[in-house]
Amino acid sequence: MKKFIVLMLVLIVCSIAFVPSSNAINPDSYSLILQDIYNDYFYFNEINSFRSGYKLYEGKWIATSPEFNCTLMYNESTKEITLCADYIYDQVFFYRLHYKSPNYFYGAFTYLRDKYGNRVRLMDMEITKGSLPGAMPGKTAGRISPADIILQQEGDPNTLKLGALIPLSGELASMGEAFAKTLEVAQEDAQEYLNQSGSELSVELLVEDNQTNPGDSYHRIQDLRAKGVNIFLGPQDSSSVDYMKQFADAEDYLLFSSSSTAIGLSLPNDNVMRCISDDTHQAAALIEQAQDDGITDLYIVSRTDLYGNDFYQALERGFIEKGGAVKTFLYSRPDADIQDTVEALLTAISEQTALNDGKKVGVALIAFDEGIDIMELASTATDAGNVLWYGTDALAQSMAILQNGKAAEFAAQTNFTCTTIGRPQTEAFQAVSDKVTAKLGYTPPTLTLLIYDAYQLAVRAYQKAGTNEVETYKSALAEVAETYQGISGDMSLNANGDRAEGMYDYWTVHAENGQYFWDSDSNWTGEPVSILEWALFE
Repeated sequence: MKKFIVLMLVLIVCSIAFVPSSNAINPDSYSLILQDIYNDYFYFNEINSFRSGYKLYEGKWIATSPEFNCTLMYNESTKEITLCADYIYDQVFFYRLHYKSPNYFYGAFTYLRDKYGNRVRLMDMEITKGSLPGAMPGKTAGRISPADIILQQEGDPNTLKLGALIPLSGELASMGEAFAKTLEVAQEDAQEYLNQSGSELSVELLVEDNQTNPGDSYHRIQDLRAKGVNIFLGPQDSSSVDYMKQFADAEDYLLFSSSSTAIGLSLPNDNVMRCISDDTHQAAALIEQAQDDGITDLYIVSRTDLYGNDFYQALERGFIEKGGAVKTFLYSRPDADIQDTVEALLTAISEQTALNDGKKVGVALIAFDEGIDIMELASTATDAGNVLWYGTDALAQSMAILQNGKAAEFAAQTNFTCTTIGRPQTEAFQAVSDKVTAKLGYTPPTLTLLIYDAYQLAVRAYQKAGTNEVETYKSALAEVAETYQGISGDMSLNANGDRAEGMYDYWTVHAENGQYFWDSDSNWTGEPVSILEWALFE
């Protein structure tokens, strides 16, 4: 309630009628200036704050040429700012930003939406003049142009520079180390392959933590492009790929992701390719497992980023089409409204249990690492532990679940079963898995091992293309994928540049002698519903 009141006060301040001045902005008259990645500027002066612990600023937003009124509120405790900006047609928008470094803030509410509800942009701001309490003034890093990259790439054609963006922190941090160790093995094996084949090619791998965040992905890619990188393994989360796609297409570099599965990213003729199938396949596998378990009513709990939205909608359509009933519970910010979402879920489960009408409820959890918090909260309710729970590849084989006593106990109690890309029973796959396990100390999730295949394909595509010029390289990558047998199986790509086929495993948490572990004894190889069938059903 307190946060609501604060936001309402900001809205009131920001909504005061204002007639834009015809005079050009004089930057020297403002004490604080922020710049976003689109080169829009926000000019501020501090005014008297209405609440202890907060700093309040007001000023102008310059978007190209128009001027709009804006207000900024800075929370000195959380280092969070709430920016309220007028826009055309009397619209007012909020940006929620978090302190990222002495130089810039990143958006926690990832996208601005226009008056029609359409997604517009990510707010990612840098301080170009002045400072907020605890922040130091910094200069913006200019965007790297394709021409700059071409100049920097002139050099040794026998060296391929690969950039890798992996989630060493953020909402997929539990997978970060497994990605990193798999890349180490992939680099060792690729260099051995090149040496044995007599190739003079060497690979320089540059790894960055994108913090499972679109804004950080942008900055890390800019850093790597300044070093001459044009081919990127990643990002690994769909929201970051979705956001970076616009820049990859415009500035002519390639994103080759091994774990981004959002359906909405399956598009032809763009600069995004993926060595994993989209979630039409995985949703179908999850539905089949739930129906085999006799589930009649599926309660979906989902995050509301691109990955979550695409997945829960596919589950809703598919499960309803097969005669089931669905209730969906959504959360947008893991640190804010998870508890409300879980309470609503628990109420629905309790009400259905009280009816005792023969229906069988299952819960499908579409989450990143915050899914562990959801399971902890749900574990306090008896009814929630008496229904079957399901998850997706983002939680499959998660060591973080097993290491959390409450979550692990709840997962075993609810027979928590997750779908993920299949783990082939081949010597090649096992050999790589064993190497990564030796470095990691535990068996890596299958999903993280796909970056091994992405690395091998990237190297072989460069051998074939002889260049990292994107169009030539993409064609070579698709051709190599047609015949390359990866450790995860057939790597052929479809017309959208995604992996054409895929087998799926079901992994379930079990308990034995007080120990918790993941086990898989079945897999799914069914055909996904066709795009035409989905369209007709909608």
